[in-house]
Amino acid sequence: MTCWISQGVLLLFSMIITAFFDVQDNEERFDTCFYVHKVYGQSKILSIGNTPLSCKLNTVFNIISTQFISIFKKNVVIKLFIGSKRTLEGRDCKSTIFNTANQNVSKTLKIGNEKCKLMVNMPEKTFSFPKCTASNYPVTPDFNEIDKYFDLYAFDFKWSKCSVDPKNTQTANWVEVGTTFAYCPKPDDIGHFLRFESKVRGRKETAMTMVAVADTPVVRGEPKPKWLPRFTGKNLQGCSFRVVSYNVLSDMYAKRAEERGELVHCPYYATDCTYRMDLVLKELKEYNADVICLQEVDEYAYTNMFRNFFERRGYYALYQLKHPKINEGLACFFRAYKFRLCEISCIAYPRDMFCMNPVFQYLYEEVKKNKNYADAFKSSSGILMCAVLQTGNLSRYVVVGNTHLRSGEENGHIRLMQTMMAVEHLQHIVAKYKQIGPNVEVTPVLCGDLNSLPQSSVLELLETGSLPADCPDWRSKVSEAFEGMPLQHDLRLKSAYTNLAYTNYTTDFKGCVDYIFYNCDDLQLIQTVPIPAESELQAQVALPSLAYPSDHLALVADLGWRRDADASGPSRLQAKLGDLQVAPGRRGAPKPRGRSRGGRGKAAGNT
Repeated sequence: MTCWISQGVLLLFSMIITAFFDVQDNEERFDTCFYVHKVYGQSKILSIGNTPLSCKLNTVFNIISTQFISIFKKNVVIKLFIGSKRTLEGRDCKSTIFNTANQNVSKTLKIGNEKCKLMVNMPEKTFSFPKCTASNYPVTPDFNEIDKYFDLYAFDFKWSKCSVDPKNTQTANWVEVGTTFAYCPKPDDIGHFLRFESKVRGRKETAMTMVAVADTPVVRGEPKPKWLPRFTGKNLQGCSFRVVSYNVLSDMYAKRAEERGELVHCPYYATDCTYRMDLVLKELKEYNADVICLQEVDEYAYTNMFRNFFERRGYYALYQLKHPKINEGLACFFRAYKFRLCEISCIAYPRDMFCMNPVFQYLYEEVKKNKNYADAFKSSSGILMCAVLQTGNLSRYVVVGNTHLRSGEENGHIRLMQTMMAVEHLQHIVAKYKQIGPNVEVTPVLCGDLNSLPQSSVLELLETGSLPADCPDWRSKVSEAFEGMPLQHDLRLKSAYTNLAYTNYTTDFKGCVDYIFYNCDDLQLIQTVPIPAESELQAQVALPSLAYPSDHLALVADLGWRRDADASGPSRLQAKLGDLQVAPGRRGAPKPRGRSRGGRGKAAGNT
């Protein structure tokens, strides 16, 4: 037997064959099962046990022979690692396993005459639970950096509960309570421990089962929060559309606020990222929105939670990091049956100006005259995500902008230039699509956390379309004062909300810094969803809290075209959206503090 195994090992280096895939629609039994991970657009390495296998282009493997595999007669795990630095016998392992956007998990790896089942994105390690679980609030297991890419449709799930701590007993009586990926504990689950199981669908004896058990029992959660929408029970019909703008509070900023002692009012488990993002998704689901613009979305939360959640509900998903060194960014989701994506673009503040983008050429000429200001602007960060959406009426386009401007009371001069870059880019896109024909309607919608109060110069510029050169905000920081220049635009923007006292409500700052702007010539406001009364927020002390997952509040506005629609309603459009996922970055520097005119002071989630 030992000799046989040794010969098999030698075949690893002497007998190399080509393997290929055949799609199998049936649940055929195989003696050998391969598990692989798909990581978006990155180089990968395969291995069986500790034996690496090199990869070639176009889903072709160099792999060991059938005789070697037959020795095991059990599940063989092919592990996938991120990166291109690992080597096999001195040769670089290059390329990727998958190079198509949609991979069916039911596939067969054929090696010689032997077929082996191929399971895509099987979790590699045991799941883990959030810090705590509470009744009335959904919970999902957490994953490590590789497991987060696994395919939910390839597995069966089971949730169970028991009334005693399983660590202290050998005879825990587990009672099944759910079979979905997420589970919302009920009041009768309070005091019970939860267990989550995941098993490959369609395989019984040989399936790999992953199990996670909560360390703490379910605690009592608050009743259904009052902020759940009262005006969005149904989807909007026809050409009208509902827009949401929401800063969901990045996990890294929440942790910094917690370390500074700013979240002492919030139960420790309610600051957990998984708990908060589950609550955000629950809230967004109730809004029945057609366009959703989010800020401060962690890449992990987008990939592991938001993207799957919205794509399963018929939305297209877009994401872009704010900066390669800041692991949070902007996300945009829109209904696939109501809109067709025509174009997606992202501009970075200030990179696109200093890279000689012709749209910002005149701004660059003025900025470079002020060296101190130019240096300060170069050190800032931020982005505008812009998506051009074609409606069911094919002659109508909505140019959706989503942005997050620089924070800090002393940075009014930075925010002004970022705002001007944003409106210039929107104007450029609007003008481009108006050239399609004389009867085409193109309208901008701008959403985001502008870190600017209603009386600020940023709001004056957006709503009036102009700003004088002697605006005080150009000199918000004396050492970086800008000589000033008159600014103007033709977007005809109007805020959906007026006279809001707050959208950001923390222990040391309460003010309106989030907005939804629309073109008042093309669109009309149908309704806005009221934000919670201050008495409700005061009962929580500040945000975030057990019932409110972010330090910001969501804004929701229903918009309609001023002209009657020519078409009877939206039609299903068959556009395919490319993956906008980017490589993860490192965490950014701590956020600025302080407060000033038009600015925003120290807050829990701000950068």
